[in-house]
Amino acid sequence: MTTIRVPERYQNILSNSKNYAGLMGLSVGKQEFTNLDIMREYAQFMQDRFLYGIFLIGDYPKKYNIMALEGVSEKKAEERTRIAGDNMRNALERITRDYPLVKVMRWKKFMDEKYSHNLQVLRASYDNDSQFRSLANEIVGNFLNLPSNRTKWKTTSPPIAVAKEYLLDELAGLLAIPFSIPLPVCEIYPERNELHEQIQARQFPFCKNLLIKDDRVFMEAYYEPSN
Repeated sequence: MTTIRVPERYQNILSNSKNYAGLMGLSVGKQEFTNLDIMREYAQFMQDRFLYGIFLIGDYPKKYNIMALEGVSEKKAEERTRIAGDNMRNALERITRDYPLVKVMRWKKFMDEKYSHNLQVLRASYDNDSQFRSLANEIVGNFLNLPSNRTKWKTTSPPIAVAKEYLLDELAGLLAIPFSIPLPVCEIYPERNELHEQIQARQFPFCKNLLIKDDRVFMEAYYEPSN
């Protein structure tokens, strides 16, 4: 038997979760999300807790990490992420057929005008807002310096210029996607993206230029095997 654990600080959101659509972004290549037993538990959690749930496959942004770490062309990286996204979708749909309230969707479905607007604002803000750039570079640098990634560099210094596009694309999408869902949205994930939460709370001056849906909340949700 397994369980999805939600930290105590989110208990108020959890107790009201039936007022929300659940959204879980899935990073392509993250080992946890390729484990079908784990994803079945998340599907059960969404089925039980939300009005309905969406597994969102974050395949498109992954191309920037592939380009940064392996030095391949954008075309080749896009093809690899498309194949990885296809494989993840097929695996998840075998699970979600048992959970009619949980759907599987791809990143490109939501790349609309709101996404494009937010991406443009975030790219300009990365160039012009030193605090935002410093926080973004810290996140990207930590990722690039993971031992499994450090050995892949084709450059002598961290390939932040390319890899930071993954973070900006992810932020643009996660800010815009709730507008496409005609219900309040609760995003769940097994860790926090504090920079995203700061932007969601409009803590940077440039946030006034972003399209941010106010009835979106966040809740950490961790898979933990029961004893």
